[in-house]
Amino acid sequence: MAEMIPVPSSASIKRPCAETKLIRLLLNLGAVIGLLIAAAVFLFFRTVNSFELRAFRITSDSMCPTICLNERIIAGMDAFNRRTPERGEVILFEHPPGGQTFLKRVVAVGGDTIAPGPANAILVNGESMDWPFVCGDPVMDKSASGESIEFKALTVPKDSFFVVGDNLNRSLDSRYPGFGFVQRDMIQGKALFICWSRRTSRLGCPIR
Repeated sequence: MAEMIPVPSSASIKRPCAETKLIRLLLNLGAVIGLLIAAAVFLFFRTVNSFELRAFRITSDSMCPTICLNERIIAGMDAFNRRTPERGEVILFEHPPGGQTFLKRVVAVGGDTIAPGPANAILVNGESMDWPFVCGDPVMDKSASGESIEFKALTVPKDSFFVVGDNLNRSLDSRYPGFGFVQRDMIQGKALFICWSRRTSRLGCPIR
């Protein structure tokens, strides 16, 4: 007589329950999100080319409309550890060394000639400098007015920088004899992007 081998009923076969499937799905989803965050962080630091970041609140409108009063920015404090600032970059520096921190745009470097142009323009090596595209909708104090600042044509010394505020009529900068050039050892870092503003269109705006 043949031996009868019992066949397990369908109720006795183990199958993944709904909770196990959900847990696996959540784990996989978390791993994907983690990879995306890691990739975003890597791309961010690669883009800004800086790892020592600090936040600053802007207390004047001398750089408006690029950076306006009470906006907050992120700056890369190690941006110039291995190189010198270039024309067009917005830098942070102490003037005089150990004194107040300023935020200005480099318009001329050592060896450049700088001169006033028509309609309050600035000529660098004989050509009118180009101002960057304004990001978002800046909050500007249109009621406040200023006068154009006169300065003499000059040549920027070696290892020095001629800086101005984008709000040319309301900026204390290298056009004033008492302010003068910015020296290399005064420079602290580079302005990277706006991290807070009253206008949402300004959030995340790169500073160019």
